[in-house]
Amino acid sequence: MTPTHSLAATVLTIAFVAAALAAVSALKCFQGQQNASLPVIGSATACPMASMACIKSVDPALQLASRSCQATQCMASLLMIVPCTVQTH
Repeated sequence: MTPTHSLAATVLTIAFVAAALAAVSALKCFQGQQNASLPVIGSATACPMASMACIKSVDPALQLASRSCQATQCMASLLMIVPCTVQTH
């Protein structure tokens, strides 16, 4: 590998990593609490860098919806269930 080729590969690698980090940090979620029967008010805001999903939790007794960023993916598997919408009792 020549020094010029190595420099080009390094620059491309840095550009790829920077683009990947920008994509990861681009997650925006509605955040906060409000009456669960109303449409969402406001705009989605940027999540912390480690966030991977948006979550909504609803308390039907209080008719309260809470929305926030979540550090884990929403998924269902044999070992773990992490839903993105949670209903509490």
